[in-house]
Amino acid sequence: MSTETPEPTPPAALSDSPAALESACARCGAAFTCGAVSGAEHCWCFTMPRLQKISGFKTCLCQACLEAALKEQSHAGISHPPGGHS
Repeated sequence: MSTETPEPTPPAALSDSPAALESACARCGAAFTCGAVSGAEHCWCFTMPRLQKISGFKTCLCQACLEAALKEQSHAGISHPPGGHS
């Protein structure tokens, strides 16, 4: 019986595997690449208007869902400050 503590598994985002660099959209579940997770200097969403908080979503949206959510909020009369999602 070993008493050694196993090495912690690194988070998926820190793995070199391309699949580990994919995020899952909080709205539709689609896989996409988030620049912040993949270590890129900027994410594609930084060029888009900021989305006002949507209850129930705690992580990123894919480009299609982000565009749809921005359109929905625009139709609802919600203004969007320039890019820089977090």
